[in-house]
Amino acid sequence: MKHYEEGLGIDAMWPQGWYNAALIAGQLGYYADAVQYMKNYLALSPDAQDAESARDQIGVWQYKSQKH
Repeated sequence: MKHYEEGLGIDAMWPQGWYNAALIAGQLGYYADAVQYMKNYLALSPDAQDAESARDQIGVWQYKSQKH
């Protein structure tokens, strides 16, 4: 995740970086970060083929963050 965050510090307009950082954050249990990263991804790629799946994943992470 650190490497993606560093890359995004260089280029905040890198959609795939936000997406990958979101997935890693979610796997590590950093759900609030994962949600924000995925929202950034969707802001840059609202019409991506996986946009609906990404929105669904945000809901999962929001649910998990409330349980922790």
